[in-house]
Amino acid sequence: MRFIVENFGPVKFADVTLSDFTVFIGPGGTGKSYLAYLIWMLQRIETDFEILSNSITNSTEFREALNEIAEEKALSEETSDKLIKMLLRSLERSLKKSIPEHFKSTFRVEKVGKLVSWNEKTKAKIRICNDDNTRGFEITIYKRNNRVEVKGLNKLNVKNLKMGYASDRIYLTYNGRKILERQLKILSTGQKMPVEVRFFQICILIIPHIISTLLDGYFIYRDSYILTDSKSGFLRMAPNLIRYSLTRTGAEDIPLSKPDREMLSNLIVEDSSKITDEEISSIADFLENEIGGRVEVKTLGMVFPEIYFKRSREEIPILRSHSGVRELAPLIIYLRHVLKSNSFIVIEEPETHLHPH
Repeated sequence: MRFIVENFGPVKFADVTLSDFTVFIGPGGTGKSYLAYLIWMLQRIETDFEILSNSITNSTEFREALNEIAEEKALSEETSDKLIKMLLRSLERSLKKSIPEHFKSTFRVEKVGKLVSWNEKTKAKIRICNDDNTRGFEITIYKRNNRVEVKGLNKLNVKNLKMGYASDRIYLTYNGRKILERQLKILSTGQKMPVEVRFFQICILIIPHIISTLLDGYFIYRDSYILTDSKSGFLRMAPNLIRYSLTRTGAEDIPLSKPDREMLSNLIVEDSSKITDEEISSIADFLENEIGGRVEVKTLGMVFPEIYFKRSREEIPILRSHSGVRELAPLIIYLRHVLKSNSFIVIEEPETHLHPH
């Protein structure tokens, strides 16, 4: 997946093709964090579900596909093409509504126009595309009227993508290769779920797979996480922030950016004995071997967990450990208790307070 960014905050121009492991290096103030936060936001973005659902279920394309399914027919190529294009149009409409709030909460601005470069430029442009930039869509932020446009999703070339129906199963193929398959008629709470409802659920599920296939791995609703530059400071502040949120109307009232708030919530480990992914947890083992001790989490329900650094027989509260341990502890917690094999994570300033070794 590739991101081409123009006039966004301090980023005058950036062209980034993400691989499994990508590092941003450069002088301070050049926009590394802005770019990393933007990529994180764009991969965990949520759509306006009301617009998306209404757009899909009220469309003629959805009804035509249901009629063919009711007649136990395989979806025709024409019906498949029209249905996929309708799903992309619906996604575009819903993103246009939801994206401004994602921008404002991620970057803590009152108006999205403030994210346009701090010069005389009138707009910022973000293109999300496949690696060779032959397919993609654009998000444009206008400074003057704080407007956000999303364009290009409805023009993506979908000729090699097909939705089909056979033997009570809906499937999605690309160049003849099956990408996704789901059963249509299922029981829900002892009752048969209406075919229309189930087909709608499958359409929603298919949308991110369509995008990921066309844009080389760009996946909306992705399992995405972030460790901001305040990660070690959070170990000091988190208990107070939790108390603050509990005495107000909700976590959204915590005066933090969305990345910091997300990090705070993910550090609350409900079951410290549970390992999310054994292979990823082995990276935490490697880090602990390097720092000569183990980071241990002791949870007490919804209270922020007590975190310790254990070396030999000595158990030290994390706040009294050396700065390198404090800096790595949130990452170790993520590796052991949060991340899965398909997760995406941004780590801001990973080298802070660490010995060069």
